[in-house]
Amino acid sequence: MNSTSSISNNQINEHGTREFLNTKEKADIILQFINTAYRRFDQQFESAWRIRLSIWTSLGIASGFVLASDKWEPNLIECVIGIMLTIAVVYVVVFIWGPWMHRRASRFIRVARFWENELEHFVGVGLPEFLLAKNWHKTDGWSSDTKLGQWYNQPIYLSQALITFFFGLMVIIALLSKMS
Repeated sequence: MNSTSSISNNQINEHGTREFLNTKEKADIILQFINTAYRRFDQQFESAWRIRLSIWTSLGIASGFVLASDKWEPNLIECVIGIMLTIAVVYVVVFIWGPWMHRRASRFIRVARFWENELEHFVGVGLPEFLLAKNWHKTDGWSSDTKLGQWYNQPIYLSQALITFFFGLMVIIALLSKMS
């Protein structure tokens, strides 16, 4: 196998890596990796926000429906079922989906940061020390050289969990207030 072949020729050298004809081609590919990682992060964040907003809206509508219904008074069984469903939704959103989203978002940021670092080494210029992610206040895992922090230590996830708890509590209080 020719070790001086181009990536456009789809050739791989004896080390299992691709050889590039020029440095611009390599820099362009690294830049594509960076953009892909950040685009994935942005898409995930946008989708997650829409899903959370839908869940909060649904919980708000449910509590409004319970409070606004004049003729329906839930009995004990209906209240227990409503409360259990609300607790299940809140639990899944806060304690299963939230941490999963945090790990996934952290991975996308770390991948992007890895490729940014590769590009910095490639061009010979890096970020100054004070701009490195590991020096940001409360990054807890956004930097590739730090351990991933707990999701509830991240203000954005904590605030979303509290909002979800609030809407869930509204449904439970509405059910209990209307129980016959």
